[in-house]
Amino acid sequence: MSPKPISADLQKLIDDFGKQPGVSANAVKNLSDTIKGSPVLTDQLNGAVAAGHLKSFKALTDPNMGGSYNGGTQAMSLPVAGLDANFNKGEITFVLGHEVQHGYNRGARDAVRSTFYAEAEALAKNPAAVHDYTPLLNKVIEGDRVNESTANIAGWNALVSAAKEAKPAATLGDVYNMQPGRASDFIARTGAAPNYAYAARDGLTLSADLTIAVTPANTAGMAKHFYDLPPAQTRLGHGGNSDYPNYHGSIYVPMISQWEQAHGRTAEGGKPQVHIDMKALHLDREIMETNGLNLGAAATVQPYYDTSTAPPTQARFHHTIDTHLPVRDPIAPGVDAAAQSTTKHAATASAGHRDQSLIGDIRDKVQAEFARHGSPLSEPDAERVAAALAVQGKTAGIGSGDHVVLSVDPATKEVGKTVFLVKGELDSPSHTRVSASPQQAPATEESLRQLDAIGPAGPAQATPQAAKTVQH
Repeated sequence: MSPKPISADLQKLIDDFGKQPGVSANAVKNLSDTIKGSPVLTDQLNGAVAAGHLKSFKALTDPNMGGSYNGGTQAMSLPVAGLDANFNKGEITFVLGHEVQHGYNRGARDAVRSTFYAEAEALAKNPAAVHDYTPLLNKVIEGDRVNESTANIAGWNALVSAAKEAKPAATLGDVYNMQPGRASDFIARTGAAPNYAYAARDGLTLSADLTIAVTPANTAGMAKHFYDLPPAQTRLGHGGNSDYPNYHGSIYVPMISQWEQAHGRTAEGGKPQVHIDMKALHLDREIMETNGLNLGAAATVQPYYDTSTAPPTQARFHHTIDTHLPVRDPIAPGVDAAAQSTTKHAATASAGHRDQSLIGDIRDKVQAEFARHGSPLSEPDAERVAAALAVQGKTAGIGSGDHVVLSVDPATKEVGKTVFLVKGELDSPSHTRVSASPQQAPATEESLRQLDAIGPAGPAQATPQAAKTVQH
């Protein structure tokens, strides 16, 4: 049987991959041969390229991942060693099938995450004394659970196709033996050699051709045998000690922290209590801190209450994105959580400046908005952009504004080329906004000099700066 052809566009991505440092000609050949060896996989990849779900292959550097897909850049990262010295056709077939499905899933996944971003930020702005993020975290992590489980089913179907391409009458044992490490998530092998018996795992139903259809029942069954596996089996994250809930929780907890730092105020002016049922969500603070939590410029810790205990246990998340070292310092019951928030502002370039508070308020909004889009700025860059916006805001008479909004390039979908500071409701025709470019904003020290020149009360009449002031 002649293999299905690789499209010209997919071939270009393969050729471009071969030009990257460290990618050998042998790795490129193995990649091409693997794709051609599975008709289902060829169709998946050709279709993904045509639909814009796959735009490049990259060399994977994370030793704890077999492959990855970046929904923002539509790039699939593949293990170079796995394509060369450690090549296993079954493994690469499965990885390609799994990762390309993430491309097809990205619209649904992005919708779930966008809902979380909007609802979590709204909760952070709510003046209630308690902010319980458990339901919101449960929904977004369940979205990741479905995304990973359906991708895993796609990996299996690519593996089945490869087995049948090599042997049209391939049995379940033949598929299993192509890559037992992957197939064991789907198939239970019992008995002894040479008379092994193979059967689908509980909750999974095989079609007559050995493939698995993406149905709600199969997706739930796959989640149980894949997404829900313990850290010792998944070995994800920076330290190779994370499971999937904590891997994804490490993305969402920092966003909650940054929104709370930027917006969290009770009706009485205090800090709301952040509540999370860690057990129900299968979250572990130390595992997430090992993965790396980026709490942003506003705080080194985020107090929270773990509501899986009665009474709730008071604890803190720590900023560990630079160290990946968990901090073992649980708070004793009764300690005021608000008093535990340690700010980083004293270490910033604006520390001690007359407008330090103004810049800090804007910086928190900037960090929270970039975090909402999944790409937090470094602390120096956030400070620099905030200082530039402070100059524009003070010039325009809007102070620290009410909102920060990021531009979205309509062609490339790139987020954040321009940062807007807005005074007034976003949907109001009378709101005022100023803007700055992260790429063009001057050094923080230069903006501080401009603020000094403006004076404490601001100019008598607004003057144009490098950034524009727009009123609608």
